[in-house]
Amino acid sequence: MRTQRSRRPVALVALVALVPMAIAVVAIFAGPVTAKTAAKAPVQLSGKFNNKGTKTARNDKIAIEVNDYYFEPTFIKATPGSTLTVSLKNEGKMEHTFTVPGQPVDVDLQPDARGTATVTVPADGALVFVCRFHGPNGTDGDLGMQGAVFTKAGQSVSNAANAAAPTVKAVPNATYGSIVVNADGSTLYQRDSDTATSVTCTGGCATIWPPAIATGTPTAGAGLDQAKLTTVAGPNGNQLVYAGHPLYRFSQDSAPGSANGEGVAGVWWIVGADGQKVTAATTPTTTSPAGK
Repeated sequence: MRTQRSRRPVALVALVALVPMAIAVVAIFAGPVTAKTAAKAPVQLSGKFNNKGTKTARNDKIAIEVNDYYFEPTFIKATPGSTLTVSLKNEGKMEHTFTVPGQPVDVDLQPDARGTATVTVPADGALVFVCRFHGPNGTDGDLGMQGAVFTKAGQSVSNAANAAAPTVKAVPNATYGSIVVNADGSTLYQRDSDTATSVTCTGGCATIWPPAIATGTPTAGAGLDQAKLTTVAGPNGNQLVYAGHPLYRFSQDSAPGSANGEGVAGVWWIVGADGQKVTAATTPTTTSPAGK
């Protein structure tokens, strides 16, 4: 006698076959669960931010990768009241900054550039840092590029992310060393015939050499001395003065980092971060007698 085999219900077989397919579909749309996507922010920031994790500073030092459009790590736990040294590397394809509102920290980083910042950690409370171009109120739009230094989870931010950027700052130039630029990165110049209390470039001259005008109280960024930054009443408004030199831009500088005005007519010079005019023996990129 043949033993009759039991048959599985057709509906049950079909259901069992569909389960793996359903799991696969869910996995595709849900995406992988990683430590970064699941990371919880230790500090609540105002506005959007791209969370790339948390690290604890060691020996009051931390390295941060700057990229399009995030800081990694995004959150840094540090010792209360310490001075934190931050090593920066721009791994992205865009220009970014590491800026700490309320402190003289504003490091401009071109793609593949490195930099260092010194941050004063508050005794209590968190400290936000941003990219001036891609963070809150960024000039190129808010793309969530911000992070924070904190000493204890759950702290409130003690500085404002939308604080004004420095009016002038020091940046490295491959040819002329550390020079003074405005908030947009435009090179600033001095004219030999000026003094701390008078400007001599007016009228048509000021069209070629636009004066650097101050709106409100000017602030000096990292690498500059706030005590050396003043203003003088000029024909176009309150003009910035650094170390006794009224400051100007040059209309033929096409982009941040351009220094086409150096040595023009033998009277126009880049202003160095030390407050002295730069008189490097280089061939000027233009020989126009503009403004003489």
